[in-house]
Amino acid sequence: MQQSIHSDAHIIGLILNQEKRGMSMLYDKYSDAIYGMVCKFISHQETAEEVMQDVFVKAWSNAEKYDEAKGRLFTWLVQITRNTVIDKLRSPSFSRTRQMFPLETVGSSEAMKVESQGSSNFELRELVFSLHPDYRVLIDYAYFRGYSQSEIAETLEMPIGTVKTRVRYAILELRKLLRKDILVLAA
Repeated sequence: MQQSIHSDAHIIGLILNQEKRGMSMLYDKYSDAIYGMVCKFISHQETAEEVMQDVFVKAWSNAEKYDEAKGRLFTWLVQITRNTVIDKLRSPSFSRTRQMFPLETVGSSEAMKVESQGSSNFELRELVFSLHPDYRVLIDYAYFRGYSQSEIAETLEMPIGTVKTRVRYAILELRKLLRKDILVLAA
């Protein structure tokens, strides 16, 4: 069976052979989705573009690490994006409070515009928003902002044990809410 010229296998093959057109094809196929993901966490346009560029440079440099057996090319790019965004958010030069959408801005027009690029993330934020505020803030920091549990404890001036326990309870509560949502949809 012949590969499509735009198939992931063809694109990754070109990149592995260091052919620039493979990178162009990868960028054309996935740049909008990657940029949308980056913008969910970084609102400053230049910084978001810089992070997106870093994602594609990492993909080019680490193409040999992609394993089709472990998942789709897009899934691999999403993981690179997630790690790159977290690295940026944790960097000393990045001001988290100025360039991130806190959970409370879910209803704002700017946040809604960014969220419209990925409805599943918006739906998750809506579920998180229905949590008790003690849990909501922890999930906001851990999932949406990429903080580690120790960073959350330090930022919120809270014992690490309390953070771990509340994050666990928050995740359990989210599971209940998700199950309830699935049952409502199935009915």
